[in-house]
Amino acid sequence: MSSSINPSVTPDRYLKDIQHKFHRWGGLLEGKINKCNSNVSKLKKSGHWDKPELLRFGYLVEKTMVFFEKSKSEISCIETEIKQAVREIQINRLQKLLVLCGGMHNEYLLIWEKIELILDNNIANNTLEDIHSDNDEMLVDLLHLAGVIKDMQLLIKDGKIASTGDSACIMKDDKLTKKQLSEYKENGYLCQDKIVITGKIQGRKRNQLMVNGQATIIGDALLLLFIRLVIELKKKKGGWVLTTKLEKERIIPGYEYYQVFNRLRNDFKGNLLGKDGIKFIEANGLKRYRISTHPDFITYSKQKIRNHPDPQIKRLTARLP
Repeated sequence: MSSSINPSVTPDRYLKDIQHKFHRWGGLLEGKINKCNSNVSKLKKSGHWDKPELLRFGYLVEKTMVFFEKSKSEISCIETEIKQAVREIQINRLQKLLVLCGGMHNEYLLIWEKIELILDNNIANNTLEDIHSDNDEMLVDLLHLAGVIKDMQLLIKDGKIASTGDSACIMKDDKLTKKQLSEYKENGYLCQDKIVITGKIQGRKRNQLMVNGQATIIGDALLLLFIRLVIELKKKKGGWVLTTKLEKERIIPGYEYYQVFNRLRNDFKGNLLGKDGIKFIEANGLKRYRISTHPDFITYSKQKIRNHPDPQIKRLTARLP
């Protein structure tokens, strides 16, 4: 492939082509997510989804839906960002998606070989085949992100439109320190939202947080999870924590844990700068989650939280720095 952009094609044309691909992927992902969820619901109602031999496949499908949601959100965000500038941090985010995509595609190949041996021609198994073929087809389509990444790299290399500065497009606060900018680049945080855990309680199990200056109420179970994610974020090592670890610590349930994260996202969503809970409570598709903002942007009064009536929240608060 050429190491520079085609001189006969304007940079605007390159960008329009990239944006068209992003828009197309967004629509395809939305359709695949809806269809897969519908098919899984059918199999759950019929009792086929809970068969032991489908356990690994079910886990893979669940992981794929999380990945598709993350991809849809990320691609939509970058589609908007490149209207202003093409940046290295956008390419880094797409490369992460590409790596995860390739890994899941390989998983589908390996798991489906075993499942095919037990399939017959009944309706349930035809639905399983639809889920497999739809999801794997979408993963293969997303592997073409590699071509978009190359085009974006060429635009930056040739100095056309692009910017390679330290700050990403999400950086709107010129008061960020050089250290914070460096940590955004290093860890790939997606947001700049500022949260205060006030320690105030409004009625039974109603905890007040300030999200970008706006009062937000969450329940005790979600406060417990959020504090645990804050503990990990404050270690300044990226903030990622495994769901298996959270289950072991009894922070989340051992089944359908993703619903707890979705509830947390929904409670924050309305007051987030980008109105995007999936970016703020970020998942990497490998059962790891984090708060995707800078550690300095999460503040709290440890003493006030330690006065909380819930004993588990009290104990966990002692681990906050």
